[in-house]
Amino acid sequence: SEFYYADDLDANIISENKMTYLQNFGEAWGLMPDQYAVAFLDNHDTQRNGRAQLTYKNGTLYNFANLFMLSWPYANVRVMSSYYFTDTDAGPPSVGVQGGSNCADGKNWVCEHRWSQIGNMVAWRNAAGTSDIANWSTGSANQIAFSRNGNAFIAFNRDSHNSWQAGTLYTGLPAGTYCNVLAGGDSADQPAS
Repeated sequence: SEFYYADDLDANIISENKMTYLQNFGEAWGLMPDQYAVAFLDNHDTQRNGRAQLTYKNGTLYNFANLFMLSWPYANVRVMSSYYFTDTDAGPPSVGVQGGSNCADGKNWVCEHRWSQIGNMVAWRNAAGTSDIANWSTGSANQIAFSRNGNAFIAFNRDSHNSWQAGTLYTGLPAGTYCNVLAGGDSADQPAS
């Protein structure tokens, strides 16, 4: 496991104007070789001992970091599936996930792996495969975009103005009609046609 992955990524997601630093995130940052690395943002221990800078308790920012982790071609990544806690010594709930009925209820399982954007991003990662990063673009220091060598494209915008500053983005994708996979929630939202 590459524990420093979360330390380095979280610091650049939490702090404003640091997303552009992520262009060569991974081994170039001193992290272990990609083929040996298992990367994650948090686990049951780091959530409770204070090491994890981002957890489900950080809401949108934690989701944002998960989306970057799933889009970036470093390591074998793991998405957390945790349970709610206020006492750091508390064990897991006494009930199972039950097909999601005990998820996101504020008292049992958080089930981050079932959050729609994260689930959709897992499909995006599978479509991107092992493709390298290409077409890196930045808008403001809170905006980055890149393709995965003609297989997938993503743009991240953490700018409070919510508008892309760089103008036209080159996706590297073949001509076609594309959808916003992250926003999709049903079978009608499929990749390129």
